[in-house]
Amino acid sequence: MMIRNVGNRIQHIPLSEIEKYNKVDIYRHYNQKLNSSLCIPSMNHTYSLCIEYMKSWFLTKFDDKFFNTVYLDGKYIYDDFRKMTKDEMLKVIKPSVSITPQIDFNFNRDNIDLYTGGIELYMNKTFHKNTFFKDFIKHSFIGLTMELIQINFNFRLKISTKASAIDLLKYMQMAFRVGSTQSKYINMDVHIPYKLMLQVAQDCEFEIKDNKIVDVCGFLHYLNKRSQLPFLYKLRTVKGLYEFFIRLTDVYIHINVPEINCDDGEREGQLYSNFIIEMQSIVRFPAPKFYAYYSLCNHDMISIKDEKSNTSNTYKLELTKVPILNEYGWVQYRDADYRSLDRSHPFVVNFKSILEGYIIELVDHNKRLCISPAIFLQIKFYNNFKEIPITVDWSEYTFTANDIIEDDVSYIIIYADFEYINQQKTLLESYNKNRLE
Repeated sequence: MMIRNVGNRIQHIPLSEIEKYNKVDIYRHYNQKLNSSLCIPSMNHTYSLCIEYMKSWFLTKFDDKFFNTVYLDGKYIYDDFRKMTKDEMLKVIKPSVSITPQIDFNFNRDNIDLYTGGIELYMNKTFHKNTFFKDFIKHSFIGLTMELIQINFNFRLKISTKASAIDLLKYMQMAFRVGSTQSKYINMDVHIPYKLMLQVAQDCEFEIKDNKIVDVCGFLHYLNKRSQLPFLYKLRTVKGLYEFFIRLTDVYIHINVPEINCDDGEREGQLYSNFIIEMQSIVRFPAPKFYAYYSLCNHDMISIKDEKSNTSNTYKLELTKVPILNEYGWVQYRDADYRSLDRSHPFVVNFKSILEGYIIELVDHNKRLCISPAIFLQIKFYNNFKEIPITVDWSEYTFTANDIIEDDVSYIIIYADFEYINQQKTLLESYNKNRLE
């Protein structure tokens, strides 16, 4: 048993488990025959996220108490009874706004997302090496494929006077950039079907009772230890049950505001009132298309299964035998080949381009706190079929080889403690604040 003290975290890592991982031939394993099936997540969850974001996007352009009435089409039927009095429900107090979303089911990115091949085609196109969750001992893998949905929004404002309506329309033209497009990068929690999580728990020998996972905390620890995306477990209000989610960061959305109009109002006696301003908005929002699950056990998510099919037909040149886990039990995060023809000077490599954006942010955050990134990242360097000792300079994202480089081609492998990374991402991004930023 190895005991490692990292800051205030003490990890007990069985050496037998690490040795068991490292005895697995990872490239032979990728060519192994596995049972595979697809699992379709809830589109309604992504639809709700898009509505929630667009409502916030619209209302943040105005003062908090500008609108006396805000109506969202399709919301919970008894929501108004909890917030409004009887008189307020009988008469709409101006200024008011009504938000009506409508999903475009015919949108397919100019036939790019057409479902012409059926489920079997998607099954054959998936590859369990490109998954975000990997367990080489239990032979369990989870992959995610995304798609783009389009939702049309109609913002309808009711104003008392024409003068106020004209001024408001001119303001909205500037605030919402009418006639142009805009893009945003957001973070969102993506729903994972509980049926898929039950199958993973069953295949990985977690106790299940009454179709529920007994040790949820232990299961989350197991998932985040082997996943490149953070797993969350929280209340899903549409069902009133706790379910699993994954956090996606820096997700791109596209907003188009083509036009805005104002009518001539309604005549009430000798006066005109109830001037209507309408603004259209077209949003393209990313959504999970399906999850692909692979394991040696028999499973069936949507009644389509390619049983004992060879899911891999690729080949890779292996420069050296690299362990799947390092001595701390961390999994491989990134690998790259490095070629250099000049070995006359000290061999210095810049590895920043190998890291992803959120990993770089976490490295910079730790450096600002005077904490070495080595507590969650380890870099190993191989040349001529042997490991070369290196000295890492985290301030410049470089490392220097401490031994002679014999071959032109070298191999860089980065190990990561995903449990620590996912915990820090959760704290830094304030997951408990809201489900969509």
